[in-house]
Amino acid sequence: MKQKLILENRVHLPLKSQPIRHGVPWPQGVIRPEPPLAAFAEDGAPIPLASRTLNGWPDGSAQWSLLDLALDLGPSATRVITIDTVASDKPAPLPINAVKVSQTGDRLTVENGLTEIVFGSRPGCLVESWRTSNDQSPVISRQSSVVSHQHSTQRVVEDNGVDVFLTDSEGTVFSAARCSTKKVWIEDANPLRVVVRVDGKHEAPDGRTLLDFWLRFTVTANRGDVKLTYHYHNLEKQEPGITLHSMAIQLRTALPASAQRAIVHSCRTRDFRIEPYRLPEDIEIVTSNTPNLETYPETHKGLTGGGLGRVFLRQHELLRDHAPKPWFLRNVVDFKFGNVFSPEWFIWSYLGLVSEVGSLLVLGANMVGLHPKSLAVNGSVVRYSIWPDWAGPMEITQGEGRTLEFFAGPLPPDATDEHLMNRYFSWEFGNIYGHHAIRPPLKISMDADHVRRCGVFAIEKLPAFEPKQHFAFERKVRNVWTPDEASPAHGHWHYGDLFLNYETGANNEEMVGLVWFQEYLRTGRSECLDRGLSQAQHIADVDIVAYSNDPYQNGGMCAHGPRHNHCAAYPSHMWFTELLFAYALTGDAEFKKAAVRVCDCLTFWVNDKTGFGHICADGRESGQPLINLAWTYQFAPEPRFLDAMWKIVRGSFMAKVEKYGQLIYPKPREDLPLIMDASYGEWAAWEGLFWVWELTKDEKLKQFILSQLEWRLTEERMGTHGFFRSTDYNVAAYAYYMTGDPQWLQCVARPFRAVFRSANWSIGWIKAMYFIKLAFEHGIVRDDDVLLP
Repeated sequence: MKQKLILENRVHLPLKSQPIRHGVPWPQGVIRPEPPLAAFAEDGAPIPLASRTLNGWPDGSAQWSLLDLALDLGPSATRVITIDTVASDKPAPLPINAVKVSQTGDRLTVENGLTEIVFGSRPGCLVESWRTSNDQSPVISRQSSVVSHQHSTQRVVEDNGVDVFLTDSEGTVFSAARCSTKKVWIEDANPLRVVVRVDGKHEAPDGRTLLDFWLRFTVTANRGDVKLTYHYHNLEKQEPGITLHSMAIQLRTALPASAQRAIVHSCRTRDFRIEPYRLPEDIEIVTSNTPNLETYPETHKGLTGGGLGRVFLRQHELLRDHAPKPWFLRNVVDFKFGNVFSPEWFIWSYLGLVSEVGSLLVLGANMVGLHPKSLAVNGSVVRYSIWPDWAGPMEITQGEGRTLEFFAGPLPPDATDEHLMNRYFSWEFGNIYGHHAIRPPLKISMDADHVRRCGVFAIEKLPAFEPKQHFAFERKVRNVWTPDEASPAHGHWHYGDLFLNYETGANNEEMVGLVWFQEYLRTGRSECLDRGLSQAQHIADVDIVAYSNDPYQNGGMCAHGPRHNHCAAYPSHMWFTELLFAYALTGDAEFKKAAVRVCDCLTFWVNDKTGFGHICADGRESGQPLINLAWTYQFAPEPRFLDAMWKIVRGSFMAKVEKYGQLIYPKPREDLPLIMDASYGEWAAWEGLFWVWELTKDEKLKQFILSQLEWRLTEERMGTHGFFRSTDYNVAAYAYYMTGDPQWLQCVARPFRAVFRSANWSIGWIKAMYFIKLAFEHGIVRDDDVLLP
């Protein structure tokens, strides 16, 4: 069986040995867990590939495989790579500069001929040394086909020159390198990619520790640059959290302090043109939602940031843009986007250090999206402030955390601005327009028909992507539900969030991120993948309370409240199935671990007397845990998760029918049933019950669900206007899939036609998309019924 990866270069620059990591699905029973996968270029030539299985089907066959490649792409080019489950007669070729890892004692060494990094686990050591070849280009001997390199090498950073520093509110400095109990280990290794991980707690000189962290150092084939991923989480017992003065990644580079500072000025001269610029002084590149950094702590007191961010040079006078400007171009502000900054201050977010002995490019990824941030150079020391000291107190609530990326790429001596830009755009695509959000440099998609045949994440139950046959429908879906927009630059705590109210925070309302992932797999639109991953990262870092002294909040997710988690957790508000998509498509095990963490919390609620009483309160409190547990069980088949599902089915749903004759919920509680509510959150009840049936195919459960749908699936009970929670048509699709009887669809065909024909849909993806597929197939609606708003 073959699958295709379609790769589109967003940048009109060449990308060399671009590292690509992506998950691909397979139908059940096709390949074994360790498949002999092979990759082929457009001309049929085999190309280097590394793969491993991420998840399996119940029969033991592979469901998702993780692929690693390194490919060249021309400017604005598209490539189509074929992945085949049958290996060729010849073994897959190795990359020219394959990545190798070795261990001696407490040292780990990673090298690929272009760069060599030695990691140490002793206290005070993180990166013992990092060296690079001067020219960063391999030399291939035509006679022997053996790769050799220039023998001259140089240090990228001073020995033990990489660290992460936290400064607490009392001025005590905690260091990641100083951690005396850190674990340094190989998280992932193949010839195309090696990931070295460091786990520990930041440590002060007196031995005190603060905040758990992990660091990933990623080295890929044929490249000298390194991606550093830093993650922190507040697992401390102090309530409601801790306060820091600053948080920063620091590199003591080995370049001379006199190295030129290479930046890009976004709005230079009268033309406001983009132009590279060099200057000798120390500088600070800032991202913020206000240019008034001196008053930032006061204007953001009690808030957690958010709003439109911009990248600018703090010492804007150093830009020396002396070109004469007429009065109407002096210190102009862009009223169109509500911008209060002077555009003359705008620069790109990377920083280059260029000298005759070597050059270095550094970048804090997506600085504009995760503001406030700062990237500064002082002499030869680079400091990426994840939370700058000028931003005031950094309050980190118990259970809160963040994952951020930092890039460092050595370049040849006297690197040109083109060198710098090429390397930057291989890391991220952004800065061209100040109000546009950051995206990856590559669009990556798969053959949508193949994904549909695989039967993963219920994609086969969504309408097939047929833009010619369903022209108006696809236009409306794209316009109303999944527009081509990257995640807005909402700030450190809110990037990837759903809501825009930064004073109260939010949560991932009703699995809204699932829409983006399903649309990506349904259509191949890579913008949807970008949006889904940003939301999944926010869920894993911020929405999930990784630790709490309160057992009901510990590992759970909170309802609406300030700072995302300054409020109670509820089973009905634990929306995180997006994490499973993110794991399958990226291979990052942290997403899967986060999903399992929340399921552990749900299992606690189910097995706790008080907690289970809350779960039994109504359809949403009972149904959403079933959705979460059933989906996670397919990636983590823990018996306790299955037991929890059956306890909810029998102890909540079936028990209510046995007591009241049908599925209704007493309010405010069982012993004081003033109201018998049959509607609140019932969409989650039907969906949760259906996914448990899909998982188990239990006949008794099937008959129970159908017996209740006999009174539920009527025209009178189907919402046709107003609040989208009242328009759950997927419930009819569940009945059809359990029986194959189209009469269940016809029961609600007339009200569905009414809502489908409206210009402004009252239906939503989560409660209608499975039914829409069947409505098209059974002639209930046509594409001509769609009215574009």
